[in-house]
Amino acid sequence: MSYLFVYGTLLKNYNHPNFIYLKKYAKFKYKAVTKGNLYKISWYPGLKNANGLVYGEVYKIKNIKLLKILDNYEGCNYKEGYEYQRVIKKITVKNKKIKAYTYLYRKKINRKNFIIRGSFLKEWRYHSKSYAKN
Repeated sequence: MSYLFVYGTLLKNYNHPNFIYLKKYAKFKYKAVTKGNLYKISWYPGLKNANGLVYGEVYKIKNIKLLKILDNYEGCNYKEGYEYQRVIKKITVKNKKIKAYTYLYRKKINRKNFIIRGSFLKEWRYHSKSYAKN
């Protein structure tokens, strides 16, 4: 059984167009947390291994085709110059540890862009003009 941990633009309430692939090839299972630090890269975040907490969602992968699609979306490759690398990471769900695929940011980050709350969605809502209209 394979799981995927998402923490950024693929969160269900972010409404990114590529979320359609999660709906098609995976099933939402849990809200979850993992160790790491989250940074605002541009309009999207990057996860770095660290001792902080990063909040996200876990999906059960129904079709492995999803990983190839997301590798393309995330610019994931094992060659130099690519932003993300798909890894298997320990994720905490309901006080239990599971292993899930996720994407780590590979490039240097600007520490000023640290997302203090560990939640991209909260950060996005806080800074989004459209959030103020809701």
